[in-house]
Amino acid sequence: MIAYTEILNIYNRKNKIRLRLSDRLAEELETLEFETETLCGNTWKDLTSSLPLRFERFKDITFAGSTVYVATDAGVLVSENGEHWRAIVDKAGIHTRIDRIAVDTTTVYGAGDKGVYRLNNRGA
Repeated sequence: MIAYTEILNIYNRKNKIRLRLSDRLAEELETLEFETETLCGNTWKDLTSSLPLRFERFKDITFAGSTVYVATDAGVLVSENGEHWRAIVDKAGIHTRIDRIAVDTTTVYGAGDKGVYRLNNRGA
C-alpha cells in the first residue's frame, strides 16, 4: 500500500498530472514488473532501450511546451516528439546530473547536488 506521504507533490497543469515521489517509493516502484495495460484503446510503448544514455533510475520528468525532459541519475534526456531522444551535455560534453526540473513558460531550470542551472537552448 502506498502512503500518501510517499507522494511528495501532485501537479495538475493544463490537464496533465505529474507526481513527485519519495526516493523510497521510486526505488520500490522500479523493482516491480508492470504489464502493458490497454485503457480505452491506448497502450504503453517502452522507449527505454532507444534512449541514448544508460542509467539506473529516473529522477524527474516534465514538459516545456511539446518538449519532454527526463532527469536520470546519469544525466538529462530530451525529446521533441517522444521517439527521438538526445542527452543534454555542458560545453565540455559532460552530462550534468539534475535531480529536479522546473519550467517557467519555455525556460527550463534544473537543480542538482552541485548547483542550479538554466538550460541554454541556443547551444552557446
